[in-house]
Amino acid sequence: MRFKGIKLLGLFTIALGVMAVGASVAQALELDPIKDLEPIKGIWSVNKQSIISPLLPEVQVVELEKKEGVILTKSGLSKLEFTCTSVEYLDALLHPSGGTSIKAIHLRGCTLKLGGVEQKACVPSSPDTAEASGVVTILNVTSQVYLHLVYNEKDKPISEEVIELVVPEGGVGGTFVELRYPKGCSLTATKITGVIAFKDCEKLFLEEKAIHLFVEGPLSNLKYGTNLMVLDGGVPVRLVGGHLNQTWSAH
Repeated sequence: MRFKGIKLLGLFTIALGVMAVGASVAQALELDPIKDLEPIKGIWSVNKQSIISPLLPEVQVVELEKKEGVILTKSGLSKLEFTCTSVEYLDALLHPSGGTSIKAIHLRGCTLKLGGVEQKACVPSSPDTAEASGVVTILNVTSQVYLHLVYNEKDKPISEEVIELVVPEGGVGGTFVELRYPKGCSLTATKITGVIAFKDCEKLFLEEKAIHLFVEGPLSNLKYGTNLMVLDGGVPVRLVGGHLNQTWSAH
């Protein structure tokens, strides 16, 4: 089995501004020898209707699936575990074009384990948060939704899956955030780069639902320094504000 290509299904942009579709697609190709992208326009649907109101729907993380989110990576030969107890979006709005704008993503209650042992001297933070606060803020992220086609050795499609490919503000090769540590910690400031691919864990991204549970999907290539990072657990997202608990999907 091999990945032959992805068809562009729509635009799901998580950012303060929207990145051009063509540029993001070109950057995504640098990650994997994927060819034959077929653009297909995408829009958002709320209650089975296109978004036309000037009151843009807002989305928010409900509560982490396992009460905490875990990101796994390595430092030398030792396993690193970053655990955060909550994720919160700031002004996350769905747009009629199929894009989404989020001013910031706040990770709170973050701690670190090295080799399975909590490192109390290494509580992480980011450039926009207080030292040793356990709060990490990610700014200006963009993403797109794709229909990812899986082919067999005879070039016949055997399955397809909708994924959300997320890139940092600078595109592929840019930085999501730099993790910083207090003085006295054995670790040094390290950048998180690459791309993240999310999928609806029930493969229902195209179905109208009140809550979509996103987990890491194929084509993800997130790096902590030079080491691969893996996301463990799911992120449930729903509409809030004036559209609280209404159903939504991508088309």
